[in-house]
Amino acid sequence: MKNIGLVVNTEKPKNQQVLDVCCETARVRRITLWPDRATAAWVGRGKGRSVKSLSETCDALIVLGGDGTILRVARELNGSQIPIFGVNLGNLGFLTAAPVSALGQALECLFDGNFKLSPRSLVDVKVTRKNKVVYKRIGLNEAVINRGEVSRNVKISVTINKEFLSVYSCDGMIFATPTGSTAYSLAAGGPLVSPESKVIVVTPICPHALSNRSVVVSDTSLIEASIVQQTQKVNLNIDGQDIFLLKTGDLVGVSIAKANIQLAKMPDYSYYGVLRQKLNWSGSNV
Repeated sequence: MKNIGLVVNTEKPKNQQVLDVCCETARVRRITLWPDRATAAWVGRGKGRSVKSLSETCDALIVLGGDGTILRVARELNGSQIPIFGVNLGNLGFLTAAPVSALGQALECLFDGNFKLSPRSLVDVKVTRKNKVVYKRIGLNEAVINRGEVSRNVKISVTINKEFLSVYSCDGMIFATPTGSTAYSLAAGGPLVSPESKVIVVTPICPHALSNRSVVVSDTSLIEASIVQQTQKVNLNIDGQDIFLLKTGDLVGVSIAKANIQLAKMPDYSYYGVLRQKLNWSGSNV
C-alpha cells in the first residue's frame, strides 16, 4: 500500500480524532492519504478529488463514517474494484470493517494488505417513461418504491422475467441485494441472506393481503414493477439516499449490475459473527 484514498463523514462525532490517528499512522508507514473533495474542503487541504478518480489511482479507500457513508461511496464508485475499508463512526456498521475501538489494529492490517475481500452485488435500476429511460442508478442495499406522506396504499404490479407475479396493495416494495437483506427488507419482514448468495429479495411493505410475503429470485432475473393505481406521490428510493418521483405508467426495471464492489474486512471476519453481534443474538436460555 502506497496511496490510499480517504473519505470522511464530516458530520460524525469523533471524526477529527479518528482522522488524526489515520494521518499519523500513515505518516509513520510512509503512506500517502488522498482526500475526496468533501474531506479536503473540511480539513482545508486543497480541492481534493472525486471518489471515482481516487479509485483509479489509489490502492484502497478508507471510509470514516457508517453504513450510510459506504452506501454513498459505493454508488459513486460505480463498480470499481478498489477495496473499501470502512471504520464505523455510526450506529450499526454492518458494512464497515472495524469499530473505532479497533482502529489501530485495523489500519495496520490494511497497510500490510492483511485483509479479506468481500465482493458485494449492486442493484441496477432504471425507470422507463413512454419508451424513454428517464432515470438510471445503481445501489448497494436496495431499490424501494414507497408512498409519500399520505397514508394510503398503492397498487404495484410486479413481473419476473416478463412473467406476472402479483399486484400488491401495500405501502411499497423493496428490491434488495443480499447485502441489503439486513437493512430495510429485514425490518419489513424479509429473510436474511448471506452476502455471497446470487439472489434478489422482493419484499412488500405492509401488504394488505396477509399471504403476501417476500420472494427470493435468481440474480439473473429482470424484475419490473409499475404503479397500477396512484392517488398520491410515489417515490423510487435508492439506498435511502437518492429519490426519484414516479408517475403512473412508469416501468421500474430492477436487476443485478454486471460489476460489483469489494468491501475490505478484517482477517478474522465472519458474517455470522457480525449477525450475532449486531442483532444481539444470544441463543436460547432453555
